[in-house]
Amino acid sequence: KLRMITQDPEARVFVIKSDDKNAFALPNKHIYITTKMLEFIDTEEELLALLMHEYTHNADEHALKLLSAEPSKNILVGLGTARVHEFQADVSMMTELDKRGINPIGALLLTKKMRQDTESRVLNKDEETLDDFARETSFTHGTPLQREINLRELIRFVDLRYLSTKTNKIDLKKLNLNRISLFSKV
Repeated sequence: KLRMITQDPEARVFVIKSDDKNAFALPNKHIYITTKMLEFIDTEEELLALLMHEYTHNADEHALKLLSAEPSKNILVGLGTARVHEFQADVSMMTELDKRGINPIGALLLTKKMRQDTESRVLNKDEETLDDFARETSFTHGTPLQREINLRELIRFVDLRYLSTKTNKIDLKKLNLNRISLFSKV
């Protein structure tokens, strides 16, 4: 699936055994996805959206820009920059998927599911979820609701040719995970 996103031979996807739903990119062109996130994904378009989002972080050198920035006395500047990078990655993801003939609706479907999952855990009064969510997600990425609204706005204002194409259910068995390095959470 990664080759649908990039032909870069240095780009790699690694799966980390973890009960956390997460994906991230490192400046070495490696993308990491947790097993829990893979289980959460239902369609090829969701997986491709996730891979494209993380790949665009690498292509735009977001992590390198944050690491090489002059240390700021104001942590809010760093957090604001991280949110801008997330929005930029979402914009690039939507347009790049569409350029490749891939329905970018997968991004919205995945974000909507993340929002619903978070809301259901919050409604169940899982305090750990509330703390983890506030600490790890909303400050740098925005809340799932904010991200969903941003994606809906992008859909309204960007001419996306493949938005109405059919989505395809994903079969994790066909992903050939044997070829992907597995790491245990440390």
